[in-house]
Amino acid sequence: MNSINITDKEFSSIQSILYDKTGIFLNESKRYLVSNRLNSRILSLNLTSVSDYLKILKSESPDEVQIMIDRLTTNETFFFREEKHFKFLKKLANSDRYNKNFRIWSAACSTGEEVYSIAMILEEAGVMNWKIVGSDINETVIQTAIKGVYPIERSDNIPENFLKKYCYKGINSNKGKFRIDSKLKSKIEFFKINLSHQIPEIGVFDLIFLRNVMIYFDTKSKEKVLDSIIHKLKDGGYLILSHTESLMGLANDLQFEKIGSSIYKKK
Repeated sequence: MNSINITDKEFSSIQSILYDKTGIFLNESKRYLVSNRLNSRILSLNLTSVSDYLKILKSESPDEVQIMIDRLTTNETFFFREEKHFKFLKKLANSDRYNKNFRIWSAACSTGEEVYSIAMILEEAGVMNWKIVGSDINETVIQTAIKGVYPIERSDNIPENFLKKYCYKGINSNKGKFRIDSKLKSKIEFFKINLSHQIPEIGVFDLIFLRNVMIYFDTKSKEKVLDSIIHKLKDGGYLILSHTESLMGLANDLQFEKIGSSIYKKK
C-alpha cells in the first residue's frame, strides 16, 4: 500500500480538529500514528494527499469526522484490568449500602470488557438491582461492546468460575469466540458519548469508571470533562481512574477525597 506523507501544517490541522471535537490532544510523538491510521482511509477515498482529506473534514461532514475519531482514538483494554479496582468494587457490592441498588457508569468503555467485568462482579455478589451504562466516543468499539462477542484468547484474565458461569463458547461460525451471558447484557446499556460535550440524560451513578482516558487530555480538557462527570456522580459516590492517572493539580480535585490507588470519593 502506498504511504501518504503528512506535513507539519497538515498534522497541526488534524490536531486542532481532533482537539475541538473531542478534547484529545495529540502531541508531536503521535505524528506517525496519525499518518499510519489515516493512510488507508485517504487512499480508499481515492484522494492523493492529507490536504484533500482535510477539505472533507473541514466541510463538517459528520460521518467522516466520526470515522477520523474512530481511527485516531486508542482502545486497548482487557477483562479485569487493574485488579485492585475490582477488589474495591467487590467490597462495595457486598456492602449493605450497595447490595440492593447499584448504578455504575463505565465512561470510556472501549469494546466492553470493563463493563462486562463489572457486571460479573455485581451479579456474583448478588446485588438485587444493578444497572451499568457503558459509553465511548468511538462508534466502532461501541458496536463490538453491544454484541459482547470476543476472540477466545481475550478470556485469559476472566476467573474460571466467571468464565463457566457468564461466558458461552461459540460454535460453527462463532468457533474460536465466546459471548457474554444475555442475562448480564439485559442490565447494561451502551451509548456513544463525547465526554468533552454536554453529557446526555443518562441518570446519576454511585460509581464512575473513568480509566485510561484522562491521559489523552490537557489540563483544560481534563477539568472540563470532570465538571461534567461530577454532576453525574452522587454525593459520597466514587470515581475510579487508572493507576497512571490522578486529579492532582486540577481545580476539581477539591471536590474529591482520595481513598485508594486512583480511587476518589465525592465529598
